[in-house]
Amino acid sequence: MKILIITETLFEGGAELFVLRLARALRAAGEDAEVLCLHRKSENRVMTAMYADIPIKRLSLPLISLIDFGDKLLAKLKVNFTIKYFLIGLIIKKRFVGRYDIFHSNYIQADYCINSIKWKNSFKHIITIHGDYSAFL
Repeated sequence: MKILIITETLFEGGAELFVLRLARALRAAGEDAEVLCLHRKSENRVMTAMYADIPIKRLSLPLISLIDFGDKLLAKLKVNFTIKYFLIGLIIKKRFVGRYDIFHSNYIQADYCINSIKWKNSFKHIITIHGDYSAFL
């Protein structure tokens, strides 16, 4: 079974270590598990080097500062839409949907992004809630 575990970042922290440990455990159990980090620049390379046995894919968007600025303007206007996650969703649909049996997201931004493309695509999606999401809601 091919499993893609999606995380917002790979900084050191409980959510990030959970993703890496889960991928390692799934691989040890004979599953084909890989990790997708939604933001290439948000990674502690010293930490991920300890998980060199885990295939890690990394996304990056061109002009991210401009995209973030646009998203801040949309938020101030109370528009329930983010350019960043729309674009990331397009990349995930193009590169990953249809190539994995299960998508597993861990953290609210990754959950939101995968769920936003799920209704137009058929795939299994598992969410692991990591912490209290009430601040985001």
